[in-house]
Amino acid sequence: MEPAELAGLLAREADAGVAGAMAAVEAARVITLDHVVARVGAVPGGGEPAWDEVAWQAELHFRAGGEQGPPSAGTSEEVLARVPAVVAALPVRAVAGVGAGWAERFAGLGVRTVGELAAAPPGVAAAWADGLGVEVLRLVARARACAVALPPPEAADRGRRVVDVARAAPDGIREAALWAVCVTLLGSLDEGALAGMSVADLRR
Repeated sequence: MEPAELAGLLAREADAGVAGAMAAVEAARVITLDHVVARVGAVPGGGEPAWDEVAWQAELHFRAGGEQGPPSAGTSEEVLARVPAVVAALPVRAVAGVGAGWAERFAGLGVRTVGELAAAPPGVAAAWADGLGVEVLRLVARARACAVALPPPEAADRGRRVVDVARAAPDGIREAALWAVCVTLLGSLDEGALAGMSVADLRR
């Protein structure tokens, strides 16, 4: 095979196999493609190589979370803006690990909702930890984890419950992105608070 033919074959392989996957990943906003390194591996030895037996590979390099960093990073206002309104409005007791005692302590600090806890600036949370112990930082982290990046909406999502999506095996890149959101919420909030919540509710 001449170099030009090999280059053409690599281009076709990239167009057919890699480009579609890259587009799907970018659309799902899961991770951001940094660069691609195409290469040929496992070339058969001896004599003329059988090109249909070559193991074609494309090495993709990604940046997790894109240029903006992970979803929970940013100022308090930026974090709160990414917490779905229906989640932000939940009482602070909806955060996993917040019982009556913690709810009372947070009320004394002027924090009554998940959104208010998620919006606590790092310096404020650190000051709370000085008086209340390191556990308060874990609770703030769970609230901030609710700042999720939802994949583009689809009509099929409308009636699906967050808990059901979290417990099902995802099929495809976009479904994996939605699953990750629902698993994050289920890990951060009390399951009872999510019991009747649908994916559509997260977008309101």
